[in-house]
Amino acid sequence: MRKVFVGFVCFVVLLSCESDNDFSDIPFLEYVSHEFKAKDEQRFIEMKLYFNDRDGNIGLEPWDTVAPFNQGSIYFNNLWVTAYLVRNGIPTDTFPGFDGRIPNLTPEGQNKSLEGHIFYDIRIEPTALGDTILFDFVLVDRDLNRSDTAKTPPIRIEI
Repeated sequence: MRKVFVGFVCFVVLLSCESDNDFSDIPFLEYVSHEFKAKDEQRFIEMKLYFNDRDGNIGLEPWDTVAPFNQGSIYFNNLWVTAYLVRNGIPTDTFPGFDGRIPNLTPEGQNKSLEGHIFYDIRIEPTALGDTILFDFVLVDRDLNRSDTAKTPPIRIEI
């Protein structure tokens, strides 16, 4: 597999901000689906991830660059992504470095609870048609709480 590169965070859609929920202060993250896309001769996998967080402290502002969110820190990015090449059904080669920085999503008002979807584009360039890859995602909030790892199933490259 040739290198897979992170594209960018497309959109974050907040589904609801309910005060009556069972959410934790530790972010919850779950893989929902993926879709292959092509734009300007570049190929992407758009990942759809569901998240929730009771205290709503998801995301960083562009100016959040002081420790622990400084350049070079593991917390500079708050969506950690690892890609794996799958051979004979077993994840083999690991390709880190596709992390992203989710913008601040904290809602206004007293109720800070968040729930929604993150759409995250990962550029696949040039991955061979028929290769199989999978991804792990971890979401980190501003209190440095980490979600459990959200894993994709093996994904066969179709474009």
